Amino acid sequence: MTARLPPLTRRKSDARVRGAARHALVPARLDQALIARAKVEWESAVDSVPELICLLDAQRRVVRINRSVERWGFSPLRAALGLNMHRILHPHCSGRRCVLNRGLKELWSTLPDHGRATLHLEDPTLGKVLAFEGQRIGLPGDRASLQTKSYALLVVSDVTELTRTQEELRLLNERLEGRVRERTLELEQSNDALREEIRRRELAEAALFASRNELRNLSIQLMRAQEIERKRIARELHDSVGQSLSAIKYTLEHTVQLVLKPTLGDAMSRLSQAVDQVQRLIGEVRSISADLRPKVLDDLGVASAVRGFCRQWAEVYQDIQLTVHVSVEDDDVPEALRTIIFRTVQEALNNIAKHAAASHAWVTIHRQDGELAVEIADDGSGFSGGARLSGTRTGLGLRGLRERARHSGGRLHVDSEPGKGTRLRIAWSVQDPSAAQGQVA
Repeated sequence: MTARLPPLTRRKSDARVRGAARHALVPARLDQALIARAKVEWESAVDSVPELICLLDAQRRVVRINRSVERWGFSPLRAALGLNMHRILHPHCSGRRCVLNRGLKELWSTLPDHGRATLHLEDPTLGKVLAFEGQRIGLPGDRASLQTKSYALLVVSDVTELTRTQEELRLLNERLEGRVRERTLELEQSNDALREEIRRRELAEAALFASRNELRNLSIQLMRAQEIERKRIARELHDSVGQSLSAIKYTLEHTVQLVLKPTLGDAMSRLSQAVDQVQRLIGEVRSISADLRPKVLDDLGVASAVRGFCRQWAEVYQDIQLTVHVSVEDDDVPEALRTIIFRTVQEALNNIAKHAAASHAWVTIHRQDGELAVEIADDGSGFSGGARLSGTRTGLGLRGLRERARHSGGRLHVDSEPGKGTRLRIAWSVQDPSAAQGQVA
């Protein structure tokens, strides 16, 4: 049988048991207080963030949610528990055609077992741009169960201002890029214009250099032509006028002797012979004068002078058929252009006769729409674009014609191909003051 302790001993033993129990309850109570305090601190920290943070169960129902749901203007915190996120954000929406509802379903369906899924959408009902970030987590169940339950942590952020700022930045960047492109295009166009201006100036300098050389060569040819013309005139004066004057002098001297000595012969016949010689001399002087400058050019005008010259030219060069069409009258041509037009026709026809080997030639002078034009063409041998017409009787050639046209305000155009003849055209604007004041070439 068991020995029974004395009463005093039994009381002491029960006191020790009760003291040990009290000492065992103190840590448990302390742990519970610490856990409650940590829970309060954690909930306070989560409630202070501006984002909407909630814990969802497997049926997408809210298990826990921070107080941002109240600050955002939705249902109270306790009323939000057990609802899904769509019902919290859109309390009066059926969800059939709701963009938010479809987006949340898609987010939940694409949420992996481990990892995160995000959703970014513009909610027309709330008038906000929301960003959702979800993550599945496993939490332990009740104390009786050793299994963990599947939950999802969902963080909802209002990114309306951020999205608006990003859109403004995007538009600003687009405008800046557009301005940069426009400025770049303007700079490229300015560079192109500058390069074109440099090219034009280089061409102008080259043309000026070529013009100077051509003018120098033309001056040399003019001096040579003057010398040749002087030699020709001197030779004609010596051979024609000089010889005629010598014959007249001899005839008059013989006549004087006959007058002094009538027995030597009839003085009247010698005088008649002298008169005939003078008459022939007058004709030769007129021919030389007309060759230098036709009198009809001053008396009548360029149209009559050109017609007369073309008749004489056709009589001399009968193997070339000449067609003349002068549709202007003498008064239609400005006085400053009369000599230029006559010399142009004269030199061009003489050049055709000497160098073109043509069977047909055309001369046209017409006035139309305020423009006076002279055209000379032939069906002769022609020449290539780089060639130049040979010197005419005056030695000026194509360069002389070009200089005459330029100084008188006209425009010279020459069209020629080997074997296809040549077409020369000079046109003046009758309203151009430079044409009316042009110098005679």
